[in-house]
Amino acid sequence: MPEIPSQLRKQRSDIRELTDKVGAHSVNATAHGGGMSAHGNEYHSPGFLANTSPYAVNTDSRFTNPREPTAHNSSFHSVGYLLNTTPYAVNTDTRFTNAREPTAHNSSFHSVLYAPIAANGYVAPTQLGLSPTSSLFLRGDNTWQTPAGGGGGPTLAKLAVNESNNLLTWKKLTLPLNVDANKAYIFEYFLVFESFVATTGINIGMTGPASPAFISFQRQIPISLTATTVGSARAYNVGVATASVDVVNSRLMAWLGGVFYNGANAGQIQPVFCPEVNATVVQIKQGSGGILHSLG
Repeated sequence: MPEIPSQLRKQRSDIRELTDKVGAHSVNATAHGGGMSAHGNEYHSPGFLANTSPYAVNTDSRFTNPREPTAHNSSFHSVGYLLNTTPYAVNTDTRFTNAREPTAHNSSFHSVLYAPIAANGYVAPTQLGLSPTSSLFLRGDNTWQTPAGGGGGPTLAKLAVNESNNLLTWKKLTLPLNVDANKAYIFEYFLVFESFVATTGINIGMTGPASPAFISFQRQIPISLTATTVGSARAYNVGVATASVDVVNSRLMAWLGGVFYNGANAGQIQPVFCPEVNATVVQIKQGSGGILHSLG
């Protein structure tokens, strides 16, 4: 065999030395299949973090997934979601239909709630936070106030049973209408009556709280289908009785209407009545009624 020239031997020796160096610095594959060995250079392979456990344990109970991926050569964190362990949070406000509302899931939005609808198809005012009284109203500045000079009504009253009187003294009719102190009102009464004796008419007046500023009203009381007694009054418990009615036990309707301006005493206004002749019976019939409007 011919002798290898010395120059060639030196080149082979250099190659062997270089190969040993490269092998010493090369990096074998890791759990992901390993890095690259250098060929003809001394660069290191990049290598990857070994994913020996697919997921790292996350002990924070607020996250839905107790195990989230570990980072692979990345500074990004995995995204977790709030654990909805209780589907709904308790809402104790009875103005809302749904006593349980959804909890938030990475969101600042609130769930929308609705006031309950009553059996009549309407929302009760108290469910909307409205005033439970009719005299107060919500203003633009979110305060409850009685409107300046505001009126109210109408207030209604109905006679529940027939009421009779056979004495010349005034008897209060159970048709009271409530009035506040220092307020003005207009009122009307529609009274269906009968006389039990042909020779008897009826007398009708008004009464109310002590010391009013004034009361002024008019009366129209029929004694037949064609004849009516008309009169006015400006005090309590006064009036002029009608003449006898034309037919006994026959219904006729009397009307009273006027203005009442109260003083310092709150109370009730109501009609009073008596027969034209003592010891004869007149009767106000069930279903008669009164109406009151407040002028403020």
